[in-house]
Amino acid sequence: MNPIQSIRGMKKEYKIEILFLLAIAVYYTMWARVQPLGVSPDETMRYQVAQYIYEYGTLPRGDAPEILNKTWGISYAFNPILAYMLCAVSMKLMSFFNDHAYALLMAARMVSVFFGVGTVFFAIRIAKQLFSRRETWMFVLVAAFFPNMAFLSSYVNNDSLALFSGAMILYAWIRAVKGGWTWGNCTLLAVGIAICTLSYYNAYGFILCSILLFVLTILFGEKKTWDVKELLQKGIFISAIVLVLAGWWFIRNYMIYDGDFLGREAMHQCAELYAKDGYKPSQASVPKDWGLTPFTMLFNKAPLGYMWIDLVLRSFIGTFGAMSIMQPWGIYAMWWAFLITGLLGTLLSLKELYGVREKGHWRAQGWLNWCMLLALIIPNILNVYYSYASDYQPQGRYSIPMLLPLLYFVTLGYRNIIKKWVKSDHWSRIFYQHMGIFAVILGLYAHFAVFLPNYY
Repeated sequence: MNPIQSIRGMKKEYKIEILFLLAIAVYYTMWARVQPLGVSPDETMRYQVAQYIYEYGTLPRGDAPEILNKTWGISYAFNPILAYMLCAVSMKLMSFFNDHAYALLMAARMVSVFFGVGTVFFAIRIAKQLFSRRETWMFVLVAAFFPNMAFLSSYVNNDSLALFSGAMILYAWIRAVKGGWTWGNCTLLAVGIAICTLSYYNAYGFILCSILLFVLTILFGEKKTWDVKELLQKGIFISAIVLVLAGWWFIRNYMIYDGDFLGREAMHQCAELYAKDGYKPSQASVPKDWGLTPFTMLFNKAPLGYMWIDLVLRSFIGTFGAMSIMQPWGIYAMWWAFLITGLLGTLLSLKELYGVREKGHWRAQGWLNWCMLLALIIPNILNVYYSYASDYQPQGRYSIPMLLPLLYFVTLGYRNIIKKWVKSDHWSRIFYQHMGIFAVILGLYAHFAVFLPNYY
């Protein structure tokens, strides 16, 4: 059977999904093609790592002179570089046809586009397991057209890889809760964890939550007795796959940075040696040094004249360029009104959501919801701690791994609201349709009315 016949034989829903994913790929590419190099957060430094791998065919040390930033005294090669390795492969493939600088840059950016589309693919798979058809498309459209999602899928970064790995892990969780920890589900989870490990440290909450969910659903799952044998067998199986796929990076760090398997201390020492005066870690000043508490950092305008929480809330929705291109205040208000209303709706079913015992049996769905909640909270804790104690950067992208868990609870909240106050099936359908349209319109507005005019 040829590909055309295969497509013709597909169910209508699969055809719609394929067309939708192709449309999203085009949409994210539109974001990617118009912005110059270096206008998005640290893209120049990230792209230098991909260029090094492309040109030399080897992985650089973090202190390689070719990629060392003269101001900060570091490079992004100290951090996991899987995304940049894939960018280099894409650049090499492009060079067979066109080795112009812009063509190579677009080839590198297409890796982020790919991971953005991959995240939407898993969002569809997740939603179809959890929600009705109407709820599914609201969930998917909000995720796909979320302005920051599109932005992070358009330039060279690790955030898009982190979102993709998180989506894969969530899908593995849901499959396991519904169908058990089969070897296939264990493999899916292991691959997701391995990719997450090589993406961004702010996404590591998914790894912790995966361990919790795996242990809890086996020891306190539908079975009445602890299945320690399954826990050990499949736990070792998952760990082995993660070690094979991701362990090489930490072993490499251990070897080239004198036992520093994370590379964090080596990066700190490199910055102390090569950063300009005023940018060395020993000269850095963070809110902890200003006499602020974490709470006052969040809500106090002093000493910088703006609130941390304000910038993070806005940039989580979408602040473009180097945090310099903002949408109108009303747009942020509409997005947060939508999200907060959905979250408030979950208060109508707290026992159903978080109860882990029902009629004398453990309830796997309850464990899933607790892990979803932790996956929502942990990136925000890490974001606050990073700004407070390490490097003051109030950026919403550091909280972006929570996007799909957040939309999970928002969708459940709207289900509760509809169930309680909207009795008509007709008006229920109208509501979900309009929420999906709302997301598409605001997403397109962010691109055509806010982002695009800055570069044309």
